Amino acid sequence: MKSNVKHALAICNGNLARLERKRIEVDIQLRRFKEEEERLDKQIAEWKKMADYLSAPLEKLDEFPDEMKIPTDFGSVLVTSLTNGIRFVLENSPNPMSAPEIRDQLMSLGFDFSKYKQELVAVHNTLKRLEGQGELQRLHMADSEARIGYATISPLERAKKEMVEIENRRKALPSKE
Repeated sequence: MKSNVKHALAICNGNLARLERKRIEVDIQLRRFKEEEERLDKQIAEWKKMADYLSAPLEKLDEFPDEMKIPTDFGSVLVTSLTNGIRFVLENSPNPMSAPEIRDQLMSLGFDFSKYKQELVAVHNTLKRLEGQGELQRLHMADSEARIGYATISPLERAKKEMVEIENRRKALPSKE
């Protein structure tokens, strides 16, 4: 009986330590998301200012104010890394996309693939990693069972899945009786 209690306590302490590490990771991610949100809010304000200015009747436009510079390199505004670029492309796609389609979309956004010898290899590796992290799901494309596409998994769905996994592990623990 005493060894069962010690075993259960060891499992509980292990789970507690793992959950505390996970909480720290989530706190770090939350901080990053807040920083990203602030950055995006600034960009939104800049683009809103631009849109408001451009909404004025054309005959009233004399010249562009100096403080409003139109970004010409949209890729650098939207895509800072291959991973974030893939996330951006898939989050903004209504349908699953294949690796070549993702690469083409990134190129159209101005993403610089020059540091990669094989663009598709880099895209495939990143997709595989994001799938392993639970951010993406791999699907058969509607037009062909042989073609593979990827789609994002919403943060809410990922959280639900994690909660189910935690509950299943909790149920697997030996009972306290």
